[in-house]
Amino acid sequence: MKSATGDKRHMSRFLRLLALYFFLPPFAAAQEERAGITYYAAAYFQASQPSTALDMLTLLPGFRLQEGDASIRGFSGAVGNVLIDGALPTSKEENEQSLLARIPAAAVDHIALIRAGAAGFDLHGYALIANVVRKKSVSLRGRVEMEYAFNRYGLSAPRAALHLTRQTDNDTLDLSASYGREWNGNHGFGSRNRFAPDGTVLRLADYDQPELKNFAEGTAQYRRGILGGRLDLSAVVKQEVEYSDIAERITFPAPQSSSGHERTLTRGFEAQLQYEHPLADIGRWQIFAIHRINEKNSLSQSTDSSGTELSLGNRSTGESVLRGELRVDHRALTMEAGAEGAFNLMRSANSLQINGAPVILPASNVRAQERRAEFFATGTWRARPDLTVEVSGRYEISTIGQSGENMLTRRLSFFKPRLLLSWDVAPSQSFRFLAERRVGQLDFDGFVSSASLLNNNVSAGNQNLLPDRTTRLELTWEHRFWDRASLTLSARRDSIAGLLDHLPVILNGELFDATGNIGSGRRDEITASLILPLDHLRLAGVTLKFDGTARHSKTRDPVTGALRRFSGSEPLEGTVSFTHDLPASNLRWGLSFGLATQETDYRIDEIDSRHHVSHLNTFVEYKPSAAWTLRLFCQDLAQSAFVRDRTLYDGLRGMVPPSYEERRSLNNGALLGLNIQASFGG
Repeated sequence: MKSATGDKRHMSRFLRLLALYFFLPPFAAAQEERAGITYYAAAYFQASQPSTALDMLTLLPGFRLQEGDASIRGFSGAVGNVLIDGALPTSKEENEQSLLARIPAAAVDHIALIRAGAAGFDLHGYALIANVVRKKSVSLRGRVEMEYAFNRYGLSAPRAALHLTRQTDNDTLDLSASYGREWNGNHGFGSRNRFAPDGTVLRLADYDQPELKNFAEGTAQYRRGILGGRLDLSAVVKQEVEYSDIAERITFPAPQSSSGHERTLTRGFEAQLQYEHPLADIGRWQIFAIHRINEKNSLSQSTDSSGTELSLGNRSTGESVLRGELRVDHRALTMEAGAEGAFNLMRSANSLQINGAPVILPASNVRAQERRAEFFATGTWRARPDLTVEVSGRYEISTIGQSGENMLTRRLSFFKPRLLLSWDVAPSQSFRFLAERRVGQLDFDGFVSSASLLNNNVSAGNQNLLPDRTTRLELTWEHRFWDRASLTLSARRDSIAGLLDHLPVILNGELFDATGNIGSGRRDEITASLILPLDHLRLAGVTLKFDGTARHSKTRDPVTGALRRFSGSEPLEGTVSFTHDLPASNLRWGLSFGLATQETDYRIDEIDSRHHVSHLNTFVEYKPSAAWTLRLFCQDLAQSAFVRDRTLYDGLRGMVPPSYEERRSLNNGALLGLNIQASFGG
């Protein structure tokens, strides 16, 4: 009995200590704060010796960078959760990581972490956004970057970049140019073997498929105060050439060789205008305009003993968007309303030839256009200093027209409500609950047939596509502790109607794989993000980080009727990183370990599974002075393979047994490189 009483006492003490640990405020949250905003001065990050604004963002407690999706037509949903000098990055062609990596850490004055309900800021649907505020400097400042990387197969990836900034109290000019080459780590050199369903070897072959991309890009942005407001003008021009030369040498059952190559040339241009003006000290109004054009030409050719197959493709797209919004802040209430109009156009032509004879493809020549309007309104109520309620609604109407081989006009309309509750239960504890309805956008590529001869895949266009509709419920817990540590956990459930996946299409008695609506599905995700400096454990300068997502999805296969995962859905993804900062020696080094990944596509006559074995990256960074940074890095130190397993059927899966299985295992080897950065000016 006495022992039981003692056990209860120990358990009670343990629970009290646990409660104190989780609900006391951080030990040293010595950052300036006001309603909904926490300010982190540059000195907060100095111990970790960041080189760029991107490095600084990764150290923000509770913050996880979320990039916008440039493939989304229009502006809503296409932006990320980062501001630069109080404004959204004005380009859809450039991702946030690239923009932040251009800003030297020495040029950052502070970073503000902004939560839902903070007056004067539009969070664009995010619960948290980060505002990177640069120092004002009349003199020109900039950064020159040079990089060279190579692997044991003789491939190289040089890169050069120049970034210039001039910033005063009234205007800012940013210029940037980059040129270089990179390669796709999912391809390389290895083998491609085939086996019968019982494991009997059918074919053994050496297989080489290195994939590289040459790129060139130039950007310009000018921001100026004018007529009592702020005007942003920006332009981006870019070109990419992707190429892959393939060689296959069959060694069993009889020596034989084949070759192939793929080429894709992409050119893009974008121009944007944004003007924001205060509204009688109670809010602001804003207009936004963007025009983008993009053209892609592709070629895929395969040659073996039976002849030559050739696939050609041309795709051009255009997008024009005009958006206006009005925001009013009144005490604890913020109201925002506006409208957006967009016109999108896509022209695509594809052809397939076998030994010079054309092969008829369904929907190979298509012109698709979309006229879309969206009306939105958002209300944010700061009910208490620790409780914020955000309610919003969007109503979208669109007309999609298709011409060419198929004539079709479709009119769609959707209402998209959203509720976000944010509760700061303690200075170090936050909970967020999200409920919303999302409607996906139709990918114009789904209307058009295409062929990849190297993968032996032909996809048919489907004129009957409809967007998927998702009901999302999400709960997030954020805990901040110690000086700079944080843990964020999120649980999410997506219930999806009209799920887009692979389904069969029959044309002229021939069976094709196509993208289409296959019915309903469900996806559950748990996401964890941890930043853990170990100074409290007497490991000065050591920081552990983890970002990971566990995912489970379920839908009914349209071919077999069995339950399975969504095509392309990864069950697990994540990265663990370790960094050690040695400020006294101007040295920083670290390791990152990527968990093994796997994703599977369920085509009508094939199951295609791709997985990458866990990979290890490392770096050493030295700063001989405040202006210079030398970084030696090695990617995929363990030289892990990227494996593709295919199970192929001579007909519909479930109707016929598997014909054979194919395993392709490719490796680029370790990538060793040196990056040199030099900053200059104010």
